[in-house]
Amino acid sequence: MRLIAIVILAAVLAPIAIGVTVRGIIIPVPPAVATFTPSQDAYVDSANPNTNFDISSLRIDKIAPSKEFWIQWNVVGIPPLSVVTNAQIIFFAATVNVNPGFFYEASDPLSSWSETTITWNNKPSDSCCDKAQMGLVNSNAGGFVSYPITAKAAGWVAGSTNVGLRFFSQSAGTGAVVFLSRDDGRPDAFPLLRIEYLPPTATVYPAYYCSGGPCETSVASGSGLPAYLFSVFYSENNGTLRQAVRPDFIPTNITTWFRLQVKDFLGNVLYDSNKSVTATQFPWLVPIPYGILQAYNMRDGITTFSIKPAGGLAMNIDLVPRAWWAIPLKSGIKYWLNFTLLDSSFNILGTVNVVQVMGTKLSYIVNGTSLTQISANVNNNWFRSNETFAVTAGTGNILLAPHGLNVFEAYYTVNFGIASLPITLWLFGVIAAILGWSAWAFAYRGKLSRRIRSWPRRAKLFAGFALLPLSSTLLIALIVHLAGGSVFIPIPWAPITH
Repeated sequence: MRLIAIVILAAVLAPIAIGVTVRGIIIPVPPAVATFTPSQDAYVDSANPNTNFDISSLRIDKIAPSKEFWIQWNVVGIPPLSVVTNAQIIFFAATVNVNPGFFYEASDPLSSWSETTITWNNKPSDSCCDKAQMGLVNSNAGGFVSYPITAKAAGWVAGSTNVGLRFFSQSAGTGAVVFLSRDDGRPDAFPLLRIEYLPPTATVYPAYYCSGGPCETSVASGSGLPAYLFSVFYSENNGTLRQAVRPDFIPTNITTWFRLQVKDFLGNVLYDSNKSVTATQFPWLVPIPYGILQAYNMRDGITTFSIKPAGGLAMNIDLVPRAWWAIPLKSGIKYWLNFTLLDSSFNILGTVNVVQVMGTKLSYIVNGTSLTQISANVNNNWFRSNETFAVTAGTGNILLAPHGLNVFEAYYTVNFGIASLPITLWLFGVIAAILGWSAWAFAYRGKLSRRIRSWPRRAKLFAGFALLPLSSTLLIALIVHLAGGSVFIPIPWAPITH
């Protein structure tokens, strides 16, 4: 995939009460559901006016003597300002023995009561009757029935006084109903209050900043990083991660348990954290403890820029003329960077490869109409290398290092048409040493030595022992490399500049 280094910011998005508009599409916010079991329930009996019936059943009886029941739920945990869209009470009807025209209904108690002391004679007065009248038939026995209570539940959520409900029947049709109470011992049959609601909408505003060192982008060093540099994923209430439409603006809801994950364009995870959203406008500071790679194309032609992490896949970017490009890269990872310069007809003028372990900042500038100079900034240390002498697309590539040529990382790539063979400078040295020692041994002890009469014995000894420093240096370099160090060869065409 080739990306043109032009950033187009998305249009401003705006949340609405029951959905979010994203690029002209209304995405509905799914309602949340809260369920509550009763905090107390009991029935009263006109035939036993002073007896408390806090037992396993709740009874409504339209056949004398009359029976009715009282029930209450503690509605907690729903965010203030939530919009209740539906609420129902779900009863399990143990027995139903009614005649046509029977219905039951609810009213609001005017004072508090207790399930352990309420009786027919001391029950509170109530305000009757503005609730739904729900019919029943005998076939409802042994199943669940529901009673709508949306308006009343909305009041409870909004903070109105909650002293429960009185259920009774004043229908013309006679009958008797037995619902199971919370004392029945079967939790799956408890009277259940189910409330669907829309939490108040909120917006998460991630703000990205570099915490690992100076980061140069289009803004001042060390300040905020442009959000478009990152791929952002999020999940709500431990749900599935999904990619954010915008990395700086993510609609959600109050009290949501929100997970925010930030990646670079190569898939490295830069940040992963969870928070509870506690405000309608919720800023979220995202520290990026990693480096920023920049590439500046100062040429009049396109420069193709390829980034490949060790063990990963390459990403290609087309740097348009007189443009710059930036990307966050995870530190501590070695990256292969390739610059390919194209002319106006998209013919390759030359290439240069760089192998570099990412630190806090890595910047490259490509100058000229041909491959004449690559300048780099590694953790605030600028250097440049003139490449006019040895780099063409057909014969090979010279790899640069910050302070010269690293004998284990900087190498010459020999191209064979269908394949390429990278040879490190250390391997070059080993090959040279082997050839040197072989030539010395052949000249000093073989037939050739008898023919080279003009060579004094001391000269031949000196020629042999001159290879000792090279061999020792190669051995020491290998030991340093295996110990985790770096071995550089300073080169005059890559002066350190500032």
